[in-house]
Amino acid sequence: FAGLFPPLTSYAENINVNYGYFVDSTNSHILGYVKESAIFRSVDDPKDIPWQLGKKSYWIKMDVENMGADHRHLSLYFDTPMIDRLNIYQFASEGQEVKRWHLGDSVQKGYTQVDMPPAVPLTLDGFESSTIYLQVYSTGIPVMPIWLLNAHEFHVLTQLLHAVWGGFIAIMLLVAVYNLAVFLSLKERVYLVYSGYVLTALVQLGAVHGFGIYLFPPAVQTFFSNNIVALTFGLFLQALLFAHLYLRVHKVQSLLRQV
Repeated sequence: FAGLFPPLTSYAENINVNYGYFVDSTNSHILGYVKESAIFRSVDDPKDIPWQLGKKSYWIKMDVENMGADHRHLSLYFDTPMIDRLNIYQFASEGQEVKRWHLGDSVQKGYTQVDMPPAVPLTLDGFESSTIYLQVYSTGIPVMPIWLLNAHEFHVLTQLLHAVWGGFIAIMLLVAVYNLAVFLSLKERVYLVYSGYVLTALVQLGAVHGFGIYLFPPAVQTFFSNNIVALTFGLFLQALLFAHLYLRVHKVQSLLRQV
């Protein structure tokens, strides 16, 4: 099944891309300064960027050039469900701004969680070049893979990921509903707890991997995405409660019950 997925790479066929990065340790530089004065360190691959924890912004510069005469439709694909802010600015070779995007799970006005998988479209005429600046900021570690795919490859990837997520969501909901039905029939609390555990796991994974955007309104998805620790703690407590009821510890006089 994995062979059905297109290869993920930071380079597309017949497209020349040069990557560089700049770390804004004060998280205060604006696009104008970065574009005109920042010194970017070149890297062969975005995965070589030394991402670190801390309240700092990472700027990535991409010089993209179509080496052929054909018009190209590309997709710049990111893994951003847990990134707070991702600002993307595209400039033409003459220097004028073409388009900008503001993505991420930040509660600040103007930032949106896009459909999954997250990507922005790029079009290049024959032998056209373009420069793209990406500003990445996150309170957690801001590791963000960057992949460049042909539009057709990204379409195939999207269809396969939606099939996987759809199947996973259907199975999780089916398990939760089944256990809830058993609880209503037998009145055994262990089934109710397990149903809650499955639903909590679904919400947590939806926030971590981003597919929760198809289950909840954007504001709710943003809330879950910014409260992963609370969801994980709730999942842990439900797992303990499930084990307690499943093993019937409450009906056995033992040291484990006292603990």
